[in-house]
Amino acid sequence: MRKEEALMTLLRGLVDLLGEEAARNPDFASRLQSLLSPLPKAKTRPKKPLRRKDQEQLPDIYAEWNKRGESEFRLWLRDQPIGVLRAIIRLHDLDASRRTTKWKDPEKLSAYIADHLQSRLARGSSFLRGGVVDTAIPKSGRQGQEESARDKAVGLAHAAGRQRERESFLRSPESGRAARESLGAILKCLEEEIDSINRIPNGPRIRFDTQGGAKRVQGPSRSFTIEEYQSELIGTVPHRTLLIQEFDGVYSLDGSHRAPWDRDSSRQPRLRRSVKMLFDLDAAGTGVWREKDTTTGFYSAEEISEKYLKWVLDAGHHST
Repeated sequence: MRKEEALMTLLRGLVDLLGEEAARNPDFASRLQSLLSPLPKAKTRPKKPLRRKDQEQLPDIYAEWNKRGESEFRLWLRDQPIGVLRAIIRLHDLDASRRTTKWKDPEKLSAYIADHLQSRLARGSSFLRGGVVDTAIPKSGRQGQEESARDKAVGLAHAAGRQRERESFLRSPESGRAARESLGAILKCLEEEIDSINRIPNGPRIRFDTQGGAKRVQGPSRSFTIEEYQSELIGTVPHRTLLIQEFDGVYSLDGSHRAPWDRDSSRQPRLRRSVKMLFDLDAAGTGVWREKDTTTGFYSAEEISEKYLKWVLDAGHHST
């Protein structure tokens, strides 16, 4: 017994050491992923497509996660037919951008599901099922220690794989298309919200216009512009970029800065802030925007629209 306990202590120390080195050394993390990924071998999957009536008998991935734990869940999921994996993605709305529709590798699809489920559980999204789902099952004794060490090693390997997939996506033409689609969604949200605001009787009036590649939103006493900017190279990874400029005053795209209440036409609105937003992937693999020089604070297209419209409206009406 003492020898077994000493061995488990040694193994836990080894896993911690591997984790520290993987966090510091991406090349080591990649080699660790290559070493762990072949074990165990995936079973042969049937090619038969999922029938419609079988969709009602899809496995409960939350219950399976609870019952098996992360590492065993991932191995179990890899053995599911590709039709089942696609049906799970549709059922739980795991791919709003439809990135996975062209994927034909079952292992890639199963890893995508597991990563998104893990992210949802971490954010507390499990409440969507009507109750709290525990992300870990308490276990005692040597079995729990062994599974904890294994889970940690598997988690490190998957994290390294996700990072490589993220960098590959950001370097690809697909990233550019996704960024342009997201910018289009931002502009559509702005147009719809501004139209709704302008229909309010005696409410504030917001203008939305375009000149060249720049879009301007003008409120009673604040304005901002948004335009596609040159890509920013962060390390070795290019990021599509938006430039958003905030003005304490009415900014005109044609160079005329005079506000309706200003008698002095030479008055220039003050540039309050200039923000570069980088297109990136969040932990769930969803295309989002974040401010440059930060790795947190992700924004969807809807959230960017809401954030800046709120800033324009918070200034209130300017007295004439």
